[in-house]
Amino acid sequence: LRHLDLRYCGVQGEAQTAHIASILQGNAALSHLELSWNLLEASGGQVLRDSIRMTSGLFDCQLSGCRLADETLQEIAELLLRNRKAHKASTQA
Repeated sequence: LRHLDLRYCGVQGEAQTAHIASILQGNAALSHLELSWNLLEASGGQVLRDSIRMTSGLFDCQLSGCRLADETLQEIAELLLRNRKAHKASTQA
């Protein structure tokens, strides 16, 4: 599984986001995750951020309308950039 599209799926809060985080950590090939328009809110955003921090394969994560704090969105963006740079370096080696 390389691309998972869960737009408008009703994922809400920390507990449900933890299930997505489990999928993310259990699938190293997943590179694109679409979660837009799910009400993850602050607690779900933190769970997602922590999960992305532990992975290196996710390069793109769409989070429009998820009610995440700007700081959390920035941290996720930085982690995704880190993953893209690491992937690029490994393919050029």
